[in-house]
Amino acid sequence: MPHAVLLEGGTAEGRLETAHTFCAAWLCESVGVPCGHCNHCRKALGGFHPDVTTLRDGEDGKQQIGVDAVRALQMHTSVKPGEAARRVFVIENAHKLTVQAQNALLKSIEEPPPAACFLLLCPSRKELLTTILSRVTSYALPGVAEDFGEEATEAATQIAQALAHNDEYGVLAATAPFDKNKPLLTEALGALKALLREGLIYDAGCAVENGELAQALAALGTARIATLIERVRGLEQDLTRNANLSLLRVRIPAVFFDTTLS
Repeated sequence: MPHAVLLEGGTAEGRLETAHTFCAAWLCESVGVPCGHCNHCRKALGGFHPDVTTLRDGEDGKQQIGVDAVRALQMHTSVKPGEAARRVFVIENAHKLTVQAQNALLKSIEEPPPAACFLLLCPSRKELLTTILSRVTSYALPGVAEDFGEEATEAATQIAQALAHNDEYGVLAATAPFDKNKPLLTEALGALKALLREGLIYDAGCAVENGELAQALAALGTARIATLIERVRGLEQDLTRNANLSLLRVRIPAVFFDTTLS
């Protein structure tokens, strides 16, 4: 699992419930999906694991979370876990972090201590710096949404289904509508990221909107899905550099299936 995760969207209660699942996954004695039965899982899912530290609002009831609160949190990141192999630091209202606080947090996310994991929760990423967003793995919870057009959603769904079945030709066939249509490709890549995130959320044991597809994607495993998300981001960057659209389209299957790519 990635060491820094952003959970956005849904309700505050839903974000917190999902956060408990992620904490269990990080701290579980098993590998992969949390077993739900070990001491670490029970404590993490119950919200009382001693190796989970939560930062909520600012000091003295302030509406914003200032740099001093983040620095106080950072003092604990180098402390060894008390029970588990890792420590998890949850920022429950990351959208309340001031710009200075986010910049202070950035260093910890960029160069985290070996046992430290970070979990940021917020209604929308709009309040977070792009430097923070570029260094976390983001998951959009059901209930908020990302509005994608019907054609883009359909194309993204076809690609996701092909990826779930390791069907390289299916991915290529699904890219046909993108030829000479950069806006559609741009939108479809965004929709594909959302679908892949649902696979990760399903893999963490949480309900999602597209359950059947999410289950198929979850079978690929957390590491594979995370790699696919990163490669989608790479394609988005290529689009911003005005790459040749026809060549980019036919290269998409290789981007997803070439194991030599980093």
